[in-house]
Amino acid sequence: MPWIIAPNDADWASPEETKAEVLRLEETLGGRLTEPFRSFLETYNGGAVYPLIFRCGENEYYLDRLYSVEWIQHLLQGTVFGCGLPTGFLPIGQDPGGLEILLCLEANRSGQIFAWPMTSEPWGGPTNSEERLVKLGSCFRTFVQSLYDTEASEGWEHWYTHRRRDLQRPLTLVC
Repeated sequence: MPWIIAPNDADWASPEETKAEVLRLEETLGGRLTEPFRSFLETYNGGAVYPLIFRCGENEYYLDRLYSVEWIQHLLQGTVFGCGLPTGFLPIGQDPGGLEILLCLEANRSGQIFAWPMTSEPWGGPTNSEERLVKLGSCFRTFVQSLYDTEASEGWEHWYTHRRRDLQRPLTLVC
């Protein structure tokens, strides 16, 4: 099944502006983002992907959106998660109910994708630790390629709007 994507905002972002934003994000992080996530941000600046259902444990979740560079920068300021964001991880997306999608920045797991039930409880404490992280993919590409829809097209029902239909593009991940 081919993947498609629509912008989070009213229209697609300017590629030139997005590339500059990615460079600023990398300055904030102190290092280069892993591929293909970096190219994904430069090309699409986040968005709503279809198909969009993924498994986390025994449950199915909907990938509601992948964040824009601007929203990732906002989340890194601590105004949403406080001290709760896992150290060494970058928030890159969410489901509609508070499950965050994270990109690991740690050297030994760089580029791996995890799910994290969002909380503002301090990271490393008894209620917010490594045990709450669930690996979703060995890299951004494998995570996106694992997304699916049900036979009843429940994901399509969640994803589809006239605006998304009009602005959708094929999603291509470059390595």
